[in-house]
Amino acid sequence: MRKLGNIYNDFFKEGALENENKSNKEPKETKKDVKEVITPQKLRKDAEILDNLSNSLMETLKKQGEELKKMSTSSKDLLTEEEIAEIERQVAKDFGNLSLEEPKEEKKEEEVPITKKDVSVVDELYTLITHEVVGQKEFLRKLMISFKRPHVSGIEQDKIMNAVLVCGYPGYGKHMALDLSTAFLHEKQFLTADKPLYIDISKYTGKEEENLFLQDMYMAASSKSDVIVIDHLDCVAPYYLQQLADIVKDSELSLNKRYGITKGQLVEANNALLSEAVSTISFKGKYVFFLSHLPYAKLTDKFGTTFTNLFLDVCENDEFSKEEIKGIIEKQIQVITNKAKEQLQFDVCVESSVIDLLVSIFSSKEGVEPLLEQVDRIYTGLTQYKLEYSVASGTFTITLVNDEITLVHGDESKSLDQLLSREYHDEEMVSIKDELASIVGLDEIKKYLMSLEDDFKVQALRKKQGLKTANVSKHMIFTGNPGTGKTTIARILARYLKGIGVLSSGQLIEVSRADLVGRYVGHTAPLTKQVIESALGGVLFIDEAYSLYRGKDDSFGLESIDTLVKGMEDNRDDLLVVLAGYTKEMQEFLQSNSGLKSRFPNVIEFPDYTGEELLSIANIQASSKEYYVAEEAQTPLLEYFTRVQLRNAKESGNGRLARNKIEEAILNQSRRLIAEPESDMKELKLMDFDLDIEE
Repeated sequence: MRKLGNIYNDFFKEGALENENKSNKEPKETKKDVKEVITPQKLRKDAEILDNLSNSLMETLKKQGEELKKMSTSSKDLLTEEEIAEIERQVAKDFGNLSLEEPKEEKKEEEVPITKKDVSVVDELYTLITHEVVGQKEFLRKLMISFKRPHVSGIEQDKIMNAVLVCGYPGYGKHMALDLSTAFLHEKQFLTADKPLYIDISKYTGKEEENLFLQDMYMAASSKSDVIVIDHLDCVAPYYLQQLADIVKDSELSLNKRYGITKGQLVEANNALLSEAVSTISFKGKYVFFLSHLPYAKLTDKFGTTFTNLFLDVCENDEFSKEEIKGIIEKQIQVITNKAKEQLQFDVCVESSVIDLLVSIFSSKEGVEPLLEQVDRIYTGLTQYKLEYSVASGTFTITLVNDEITLVHGDESKSLDQLLSREYHDEEMVSIKDELASIVGLDEIKKYLMSLEDDFKVQALRKKQGLKTANVSKHMIFTGNPGTGKTTIARILARYLKGIGVLSSGQLIEVSRADLVGRYVGHTAPLTKQVIESALGGVLFIDEAYSLYRGKDDSFGLESIDTLVKGMEDNRDDLLVVLAGYTKEMQEFLQSNSGLKSRFPNVIEFPDYTGEELLSIANIQASSKEYYVAEEAQTPLLEYFTRVQLRNAKESGNGRLARNKIEEAILNQSRRLIAEPESDMKELKLMDFDLDIEE
């Protein structure tokens, strides 16, 4: 009995022999220089021939399939099930599915036409939601109009229900308003969705992520949710702005490549034949809200009137009055006092002075969210007090002492900062400052770092007094030759800024181009984002940063820079980026991205060490290893360092030169001590140093 594998090969052999026999029987026609005339009759005849060939091929394949199935049951001793399955896969790969059954047509769900709804339920919603989203009556009124509009003006079945621009600084209740509205209107059968479907547009940073963008858009458009929110519109990459505009204008996205649907997923077709090709992504029947965290005027400045004028409905949040801010704070205080009573068994009274302080520090750019966080922080402080002092129950007064929110319980009082402080203890700060002071040279750099603490304290005081604060960029550029202390200063800087409260964690993440730039398309942006996330709360130190940009054709490097700039902007309150490298190369690097120079205003030059400074470093290095440099070696070492620095400071290694000389001397001393066992084991003599300068 033949093996089943031969069936697959026989088809080709038989076909080849048949073609060969035909070619032998048929006489070869001589070439004639006659132009062939293509007629409709000939086209029809050719089409019939192709159809016959196709039918003949499929019949042959079906017969082979039947034989394959029969043989598979009687030839298990010849082929394993895995081998049979592999043959079937190969046949399917080359010729498609050979199933003898007729393919069943998938039943597509019939589209239910959208019907006009009673808009009175939207008016009912407005009455209720104004009690939940405080101080935003005009914003909410416009939001209600956006829901009503298609039902009043007339529904177009093949069009988007409405495209709405929702804008304004964060912290005013925009998300809350959309969530509550959707839930209520779903309950009243005005909407099919009970919550919005959110898409964070900021995560698509460039063209390389277009497939992911289109896949997410397809999933949203084909979902049952009829409320889609394109969030963080103000952070959209320029590449995708026109595609968002197309959704508003045309109710759909046109695809410029061949796509199909596989298991409900949008996939690029490449060269495959598709049973269900897709040329557009339609948002018909959807409410699409474009949510920006910038006010309308700033958004227009950023994207232009061509884009913002596309929207008929624009819902911009209202400014809070002081009374409204106070009402929001008091409402949240009521929440935490009730929770403290139930959960902690504490009776809590918050004095009006605390409320007045919170009202005074309100910022229109930040909204009420930071104020609510401060109120929640009071509850966290109460919890901490209970845990640390084992208080079963009691009465607490929340008051101000020296402009600090303080918990008073009987005769005891603790400020929130004392209970919840993440700052270093005083002794730790002293240790950091001592380490900074012990670094040789760099006096101007030390003064600059010390000034950061003063500025931070002043800005904190201004905020407490309700004055505007200056959000000065903290990002820095360290320029200078290798070995001048850039990495050492960056490490101290991270700990120091955590100590004074500027950063939350204080870690230093050191990276280079290889850690940020990917090796293939679509790899760079996620790689850079991952590094940024690991550095949040600390300092991201990019050594030889100029290597990120290798010219205008370096698309991967440029993508990494763009992603870095965006990450800095999104996390400006808890991330400090330090770029380091040679002075000249760093100047050229700053020209590679128009946004770089403005985001790195603090350029710090690290000068080369002098001979005297290198001698001091050498003595410190020796002392740290429990050695000392003999007096006889001090002057020769000074002369050596001075000559090397004058000759070529750029390639000398600076501080590394001093360290290398000490390590070299320690090895030489070890050899000497074998012959002189009575000598001082800590002393490094002149003979232990090799002070010859290579020409």
